[in-house]
Amino acid sequence: MKHIYTLWMKLQYIIPTGYRYSENVIPTTDISSLMGLKISHRDSISVDEMAYFNSKSRRDDILLPLNLFHSIRIFLLCFLFSSLTPTFAQRIAILGAMPEEIQLLESEMSHINTKTVLGFQFKTGKLNGKKIVLTETGIGKVNAAVVTTLIIKEFHPASVIFTGIAGGISEELKQGDIVIGNKLTYHDYGMLTNEGLSTNATRNPITKQLNPLYFASDSLLVLQALSVAKEVTLQKMSAEASQPNISAGTIVTGDTFVTSSTAVGHFEKTLQASATEMEGAAVAQVCFQQHIPFLIIRSISDKANEKASVDFQTFKKIASDNSATLVKEILKKL
Repeated sequence: MKHIYTLWMKLQYIIPTGYRYSENVIPTTDISSLMGLKISHRDSISVDEMAYFNSKSRRDDILLPLNLFHSIRIFLLCFLFSSLTPTFAQRIAILGAMPEEIQLLESEMSHINTKTVLGFQFKTGKLNGKKIVLTETGIGKVNAAVVTTLIIKEFHPASVIFTGIAGGISEELKQGDIVIGNKLTYHDYGMLTNEGLSTNATRNPITKQLNPLYFASDSLLVLQALSVAKEVTLQKMSAEASQPNISAGTIVTGDTFVTSSTAVGHFEKTLQASATEMEGAAVAQVCFQQHIPFLIIRSISDKANEKASVDFQTFKKIASDNSATLVKEILKKL
């Protein structure tokens, strides 16, 4: 640092003065000695010029350390700010309940690292140019809520996307189609009377206020998903099947695997449901309460009727991959 300072000081005087310097002369002034410079006998320096050099030298002696101090302070402030900013602030969290629902995404990730939190494994890496954190939640509302909470706490994601399969409620939906959940609610939360279950809104344990009955997915994420729908190619369930469609609709969640035509009719009539599954609304509630943008994407594996158990096993892999394929396309646009 001392050598840099000396060199810098020399340059300050070589450039502006215009005096000729020679190696074979004897120093004649204090300022030339200070700078390590030799001024020619043929040059004369007036008293005013000497005063200027001396005052400039003293001023530079003061200002240089001050400027260096301010530069160091700015650097430290920037470093402190960056160190306090969550490392994974721009990551997108992607969740799926079962291994099949995230296998395609994991297989195409790069720079994968694994972090285990309370036994749950979270894989960080890059997918389609975006930083993501990917994990399997397990089946059911409690598992989904626990893992969603952990991923928010540990990784501070910019948004949360849930991908997977569901039972179709709407008659217009066929196996392989995708429902973008613009609204999520529970079909099994409320008051059970002799007339049946009356669904109610949940309550935010932090504010003590009632949550909305329907949790709305982030509107920008929904629009993004719909905008890429025309660009994505989904797998058909069979060679004879038509190309799967993508639409927005209401998804209902409960801790039951639905295999009942009666239940399907009830969900459609009372909740205007398009599809039913077992995790979405729980993820939506946690994200809503923590002010995290979210999106729930479901591909239809069965019709939630009496054939659902067989169809689920037959078509879950293709349906899972279709949902994951849409997620990949969304990532390209985020």
